[in-house]
Amino acid sequence: MVAHSLAFCLNELDSTVSVVDLTAPANRAEVSFTASTRHDIGLAAHAPSQPSALRTMPDGALITVQRGINTVSRFRVDGVRLTLADEVPTGGDHPRDAITFGSSTIVVALRMSDSVRALDLATHASEELAEVRRPTCILEEPRQQQLEAWGRSW
Repeated sequence: MVAHSLAFCLNELDSTVSVVDLTAPANRAEVSFTASTRHDIGLAAHAPSQPSALRTMPDGALITVQRGINTVSRFRVDGVRLTLADEVPTGGDHPRDAITFGSSTIVVALRMSDSVRALDLATHASEELAEVRRPTCILEEPRQQQLEAWGRSW
């Protein structure tokens, strides 16, 4: 994912997000900052998070989806630095992909739960939208069509 002069790279095997400065001299991009998607809390304190999706929210925050610990994390972006702002349980098992929907809602494909769920990152509420056999990717259609099809006004 590229935003202006920075690229954000999700690193699945070491559970990190790297910020790459694309304006480095001599056409050589440099990793400017790396943030962990592992969290030193609870039962998942030493488990790899296995991040599987990286998205941006309308407010500029980065969202990572962690299938290893079944959470979604929101990072604040300040220049080349990332700061963990929040972590939300997905309400299901093995999240693979997500799309943003509005200012605080994301829709997540939960592969091992055979489910697609909406998560409100502000309230931590979740709602199942559909039963789907082993969903792995989500591609959004134009937003107005989504609202009409789902009959929702989030």
